Amino acid sequence: MIAKNLLKNPILVIGVLFMAIFLFDLRDRKVFFHRDKLEATSCKAAIVPLTKRVAEDQWTIKCKENNLDIDIISEYSANTNVTKKILYTELANQLMFISQNTHPEAMERTFMVVIKLKSNMMNISAMTEGKYLAKMRNLQDENQLLKHIQATVKTKEFSK
Repeated sequence: MIAKNLLKNPILVIGVLFMAIFLFDLRDRKVFFHRDKLEATSCKAAIVPLTKRVAEDQWTIKCKENNLDIDIISEYSANTNVTKKILYTELANQLMFISQNTHPEAMERTFMVVIKLKSNMMNISAMTEGKYLAKMRNLQDENQLLKHIQATVKTKEFSK
């Protein structure tokens, strides 16, 4: 009986097939049924404890796939007598703060961590892998910390 109705209305069958193809195409393009919040990544696990401990007006934290992207407005942005040494010291302190306030297991599985430190004089962009940032958590000696940062963190300066 269903076959007889389908044979009587072939345009209806073709319309239903085209509708199914259209809906599956929307699903594949992630226009339909896309829930980004439900995708678990290590980056999102690292963000949760960090957002509780930072100032929202100075820090912007985002995940791009499994990469952590952090924008920090410098504490010394209002001061005009800021030197490179002070900005790099602040960058090292922020790296240590991030490593101590995130879960080490989540940070080890985060691919890249990009930190942009913004001030009036210059911007510093630093990039490292999450596994190196997780190892920084256990370093207590200042010389070991300096060697670790020099070996694992790549920086780039942007003058204003």
